Amino acid sequence: MNKSLKRKLESLVERLITVFKARSKAHLLLIFLIFGLSGILSVSASDVVLGIVGLDKNTTITLIYWPTRLITLFIVYQGILLMVSACFGEFNHFSRYSLKLIRRIKTISGR
Repeated sequence: MNKSLKRKLESLVERLITVFKARSKAHLLLIFLIFGLSGILSVSASDVVLGIVGLDKNTTITLIYWPTRLITLFIVYQGILLMVSACFGEFNHFSRYSLKLIRRIKTISGR
């Protein structure tokens, strides 16, 4: 790997550490792992929720199915993110993301 590319990658990692408020490169990796696991689990869980409600991709009108799936996925993701982060001992770190998101939604909705 040439020195210029290595410096650019190191700079990118340092910016990511700052953006995600990570304590180290290992902590940044843990943060990404938690986000990834939460995403995968959320997709599966939203399928289960939609199945319980009785919405199926093959039998539900597209204009109803996809917006409902996205809203369900969004809500389920927030809960799973907090549960997964708690399992890894990072609940406090990730609860800040969730609280910030809730504040933004309240601001947008005018409440």
